[in-house]
Amino acid sequence: MVKLKLFGRSHPSADPLRDDDPEIKLTFALKQRNLDKLDALFWDVSNPESPQYGHHLRQSEVVELVSPSQKSVAVVTDWLHNHGVSKMQLTESRDFMTISTSISVAEALLETKFSTFVHISGKRGYKMSSYSVPSHVAPHLDFVSGFRLPNLSFKKTHTERQATHVNPMLRYSALPEDNSPVLIYVNALDSVATVTLLPRCKDGKTTTETSPLCQEEDEGINIVGFDVTAVEERGEKEIDYHFDIKDAKCNPCINNSTACTLSNEKNGLPSGTVYCSLQLSGLTNYLDTYLIITTKYSDSSLSTPGNASSLPFSTSSFVTPRNLAELYKIPAGLKVTNPKSSQSVAEFLDQYYDPADLQKFFRLMGQPDYSHLVRVIGPNNVTLPGGEATLDIEFIMGLALGAPTTFWSVGGLHEGQEQFLEWIVQVLNAADAPYVHSISYGDDETSLTEEYMTRINIEFKKAAVRGLSLLFCSMDSGVYGNGKSDCPAFTPQFPASSPYVTAVGATLLSTQVLPVCEENFAGFEFPCNDVGETTSSTLLGSRITSGGGYSGLFSRPSYQKSAVKGYTPYISDIPSSFYNQTGRVYPDVSALGHNYAVILGQQIAPIDGTSASTPVVAAMITLLNDARFNAGKSALGFLNPWLYSLSSDHFNDVVTGDNKCSEIPWICCEYGYPATPGFDAVTGLGSPNFGSLLRSALKV
Repeated sequence: MVKLKLFGRSHPSADPLRDDDPEIKLTFALKQRNLDKLDALFWDVSNPESPQYGHHLRQSEVVELVSPSQKSVAVVTDWLHNHGVSKMQLTESRDFMTISTSISVAEALLETKFSTFVHISGKRGYKMSSYSVPSHVAPHLDFVSGFRLPNLSFKKTHTERQATHVNPMLRYSALPEDNSPVLIYVNALDSVATVTLLPRCKDGKTTTETSPLCQEEDEGINIVGFDVTAVEERGEKEIDYHFDIKDAKCNPCINNSTACTLSNEKNGLPSGTVYCSLQLSGLTNYLDTYLIITTKYSDSSLSTPGNASSLPFSTSSFVTPRNLAELYKIPAGLKVTNPKSSQSVAEFLDQYYDPADLQKFFRLMGQPDYSHLVRVIGPNNVTLPGGEATLDIEFIMGLALGAPTTFWSVGGLHEGQEQFLEWIVQVLNAADAPYVHSISYGDDETSLTEEYMTRINIEFKKAAVRGLSLLFCSMDSGVYGNGKSDCPAFTPQFPASSPYVTAVGATLLSTQVLPVCEENFAGFEFPCNDVGETTSSTLLGSRITSGGGYSGLFSRPSYQKSAVKGYTPYISDIPSSFYNQTGRVYPDVSALGHNYAVILGQQIAPIDGTSASTPVVAAMITLLNDARFNAGKSALGFLNPWLYSLSSDHFNDVVTGDNKCSEIPWICCEYGYPATPGFDAVTGLGSPNFGSLLRSALKV
């Protein structure tokens, strides 16, 4: 017998297996042939300097090149049959065998014992500590999957209604000694903002009573309201707000009253603590804004002002397809006209969309209704639309108007079956797979084994030789991954860190677009009024911080070595132990990732994320493919060798900001990757200049 490594990690909450013998699904990854030939072909068809550039293969040709030998299929099939497995299915590509069997048969088959565990999603799956296969079978397998779930972090969406509230103790070793209110979070929208704060009684204590606030206070002095001063950039403008608590239970509140709510653990605040939300309006978009907040008490006294001068934010206009087209120089009225110009969004973990939302989106954005062009693969519960899926489908279609679009849904958890593997297998088994794929998914590299990621990279290469473009978001928690706030060594994200995909970061519109904007001039901040792109960060009022960094596992590909060499001097202060200095660097490109106007549940929902920027860049690739198809050319396929060969005028260089902050608002660490002139590890080459890209795409 040969022991094989497990490909993922299980959640630690395990309990004994139930007495029954449920059926589970297992997937066996069979070893493929001619991987050296696949690798050579991958680079030939992807390199614009190669005479084979764009000479992609059909699905059947890829299958013939790399599919496992008949012997491998026979050995694995016989082994399964000998253990009583009858429900088995070989994929069309002949490289994955899926079976359905009972727990008891699986235990005998793999010489292991299963137990149950609770996944981070709350659903139950099955796991084991190790497994073995016979020595005559092992040479024919890469791994077995489906028996447990990696701790996957499918990217969350960030909407006004899903704002993250954070335990103030994450920012303070203790509450301030005075009685100043503590600013928890600012949700910055279009000229308005929602301020969430932790109120404190006159004696400095927090309260657990909402009506009236602080009624448990010894002297009977209650909180009756708040005064807020918003100081806009350079102190040129101050706006005063006065909030009275007229009805502690109003939600939402109007007429300058405020809502104060008893928190629970879901809010990120200590259970049973009261926090308050204030609505600020009339703010100037794109200017750094600071808040001074004072509590008003029933004895007419005021608290010590809570001065958040070190925590600026800025509001910005809602993002629509029209202003994205203007920003990235996409010609007005450009539409897809070639039926080959197909695209897709991949959705996981019960993320669905409602066609009625998409129809309303087209109507409100002043666009023709192309909702009939959506093809749904997999489940789609229209009664439970999700922010992630809705964002993806609306903006990829809103920018690439008229493109046939696939909503590729893998649905929920399937008894431990790992959905990303299921998705890529489905794509590669489809003879008519869309040419462009946008995927808002990622996980820490350290949570997956090298064997698993290596096999996934092979699948990416197979997609590329067929002319498919795969774009992955760089994730939303800066350099630390999955919302960590304890400042560990950097945590690269996979699949964005794969050398065989295009990773997309996120930017934010701001006036702080040049380093000089942080300097003082004659005692004043240097005047910066031009609006442009900076790195998306929670420090600036975004709901996310753009991910990016160096892969800890994958070597730097040749296509980006020159670009990264120019970046190295800018990060000399980062400890070498924090990252792999020879690793693949991501993202490759970026785009706006803040304040997207999404129609969700028939309402406008502002959403942030690299999951916003990724479908936007994907839509641009669809438009480029359309132009190429109409010119008799092939699809662009794997993008990176072409992108890195282009001159700097093909991109809008982002030179300010960094990703040292977490997705958790204002939790920032000492180190992160800075945006710099040229390529960098937080915005890549920059955001696309579509006009320049179009001209170059038609020349290769």
